[in-house]
Amino acid sequence: MKVVSINVGRPKKILFQGKEILTAIEKKPVDGPLELQTLNFRGDEQADLTVHGGQDKAVYAMSTECYAWWKSPQGGHDVGLGTLGENLSVEGLFEDQIFIGDVFKLGSAEIQVTQPRLPCVKLNAILQDSLAGKKMMQSQMPGVYFRVLKPGQVRTDDAMALVGQESTRITVLTLFNHLMRKNFSREEASEYLKIRSLNARLKQKFQEALS
Repeated sequence: MKVVSINVGRPKKILFQGKEILTAIEKKPVDGPLELQTLNFRGDEQADLTVHGGQDKAVYAMSTECYAWWKSPQGGHDVGLGTLGENLSVEGLFEDQIFIGDVFKLGSAEIQVTQPRLPCVKLNAILQDSLAGKKMMQSQMPGVYFRVLKPGQVRTDDAMALVGQESTRITVLTLFNHLMRKNFSREEASEYLKIRSLNARLKQKFQEALS
């Protein structure tokens, strides 16, 4: 996997279906090297910290391969670097081959997979498409959230090298489909709770499924 672009953005208002939505989903490529901090890249912000950002969602990455799907008749949008809110546009990032808890060396930083992205109304707003969230599910390429284990400098063309993993191996795509389906068995919930590095809010969700 290789970083093609580093993208950052600040909150702004977008008009969608007659309502103003404050969002920082629109990211723009920046020249590196760029400092990756504990909570974000320097110069990047989130508009609503109750659902975006924080330690468990400090960095959001998408594959450059997903752009072809979005530009197809199914996707229907001319997306490019940063359009979908990603901080990292990464060549070769495949959700069915990346596992929750995987640790990657990226430049002088280290990052760890915590969960897939779950589409929300802000994706619909940036694309001006009320079906954008459903389209992301159809694409099966939602992107990946990471926490920062070690801050550092990141450059375009940096490789993402796997340096650690958990014993419980569940792919990002498997978790995405379970969460979008909004129902899972007690056995599935128990298996997810074995993943030490899983996003804390998702851990709570799976705990509740067992209660």
